[in-house]
Amino acid sequence: MGTKEKFLQLLNEANGDYVSGEKAAKSLSVSRNAIWKAAKSLEAEGVHISSSLKKGYRLEESYDLLTEEGVTSLLPQELKDRLKVSVIEKTSSTNEVLKEAAQKGEAEGAVLIALQQSKGKGRLGRSFFSPKESGLYLSILLRPKFNASRALFITTAAAVAVAESAESISNKKCGIKWVNDVFVEDKKLCGILTEASVDLETQTLSHAILGIGLNVYEPKGGFPEEIKSIACALFSHQRSGLKTQLAAEIIKRFFTLYDGMENQGVPDFVAEYKKRSILNGRPIKVLRGGTETNAVALEIDDECRLKVKLYTGETINLFSGDVSIVPCLKEEGAEGEA
Repeated sequence: MGTKEKFLQLLNEANGDYVSGEKAAKSLSVSRNAIWKAAKSLEAEGVHISSSLKKGYRLEESYDLLTEEGVTSLLPQELKDRLKVSVIEKTSSTNEVLKEAAQKGEAEGAVLIALQQSKGKGRLGRSFFSPKESGLYLSILLRPKFNASRALFITTAAAVAVAESAESISNKKCGIKWVNDVFVEDKKLCGILTEASVDLETQTLSHAILGIGLNVYEPKGGFPEEIKSIACALFSHQRSGLKTQLAAEIIKRFFTLYDGMENQGVPDFVAEYKKRSILNGRPIKVLRGGTETNAVALEIDDECRLKVKLYTGETINLFSGDVSIVPCLKEEGAEGEA
């Protein structure tokens, strides 16, 4: 963490009180000129700082500073020893960065968090809106020991970990839209993308990159027109330390679930995943192979497949593909009227 980040943390800890340049310089073991430069740099990045020749500097509003030291400090010792957490200001895609690292032999446990993504990735080649400061963009490099047929459990475990974490911090009820989205009141809060490389000889995963994009705060100026009717955030205003707490909570909960996947049988978290499903009984559109089909979602099975009844009357279990809720369709459509 550089002088700028340390100074911002110092101001955050002052809870709206002024911090003199002399005190800040002494605390950070730098010159007062370095503090002045840090303040100017932060202001240029949009951080609102008040300054007074007599009083010093103070934040005009809470700022949610996210650092690797902060996240790591909230993890249990077992995960501190096992994981390597990195926080960077901006990247194209955290998934892409870790994918390259995996191909170069990086061990399991690399966790990359970005404050902003220029090319955030969603499923089916879609982009994920990833503006500065408002979201949590996190990817984890995994090298699973279980069979590739259980790969779907990575995404579904992450969905449960995110839903439980967000709910514990915000008290907002979080549901899951199969297979990878966390919703609050029928709006998307979080998207999850797992990208894996399969060893064809052993049918195991050479590696998997788990990506999580979560809207923590409403972005300045609001969500873009094309997604503002379907996207939501946990909070409207920044709160000091919130993203750090949320990141650590998600990581802890996910690895607890992940470590249980090596055992055969149905993972314990599947029951929670089923309970949080927002699709059961609802009319949906199913996108498979570029073709959309009307259907009704029935239930999620023990393998986290979505059982649907197509408009033709046929019942199938979806292991992959994409679904969207269509409120205007009638359930009778599944019987052939859509």
